[in-house]
Amino acid sequence: VRQSVTQTPRHSINPRVHMRAVVSAILSLTAILLWQGVAGFSWKVCDDAVTPPSVVVSSVILSPDPPIIGTPATFKVQGSTGIAVDSGTVDIQVSFSGVEIFATSEDLCAKTSCPVAPGEVLVTLVEALPPIAPPGEYGLRLTGRDNAGAELMCLEVVFELVLPSSAHVDNAPRVVTGKKEEMVAMRAAVLPRKVGGIIAA
Repeated sequence: VRQSVTQTPRHSINPRVHMRAVVSAILSLTAILLWQGVAGFSWKVCDDAVTPPSVVVSSVILSPDPPIIGTPATFKVQGSTGIAVDSGTVDIQVSFSGVEIFATSEDLCAKTSCPVAPGEVLVTLVEALPPIAPPGEYGLRLTGRDNAGAELMCLEVVFELVLPSSAHVDNAPRVVTGKKEEMVAMRAAVLPRKVGGIIAA
C-alpha cells in the first residue's frame, strides 16, 4: 500500500516586506534612543520646599543640551513672584550619582537684577564644568533666599554630562516645564531681553 506524504509548502519571504520591517524597527529604536536623550534633563520643585513658594517657577532652560565636560552650562530659571526682593542668596548644591560633591552660596543679585519687582523673574546661573569631571548623571539643587534667609524657591535639576567626543548638542535651548517638554528655537537676539524689570543674562 502506497502512502502519499503531503509536504507543507514553504512560504517565501518578500524582500520588500522584509526590508520595510527592518527599516520600521530601526526607526522605532532611534525614536526610543532620542526620547531617552531628551529625558536626561528634567526638574522639579524640591519635596521639602516651602509652600506656597514666593517665586513660582514655570520653566528651566538648559544650554547647551546636553552640557559638555570642560565647558560652562547655563541654566535659566523663569518664573513669577508677587513680592519685592531687595537682595538675597542662591544656595547651590551639586551631586553626582546621588552623592553631594560641591556646595556654595552666591549673591542673588549676581544672577538677576535687583531689586526684584513683583512680576516675571529670570534667574541665570552659569556653572563651570571642569575637564576632570566624569560623565554621567548630575543633580543640581537651587535654593533662592531673601536677605533675611527666608526661602523664595527651591528646585532640583537632573542633567546628563557628556564627553566632547560623544556630544550631540542641540543648538536650540530646550525649555522644560513642570509636566510638558518642548523644544523651543530661540534666536540669540531674543534671549538677552528685559523681562518684567529683570534683565536676562
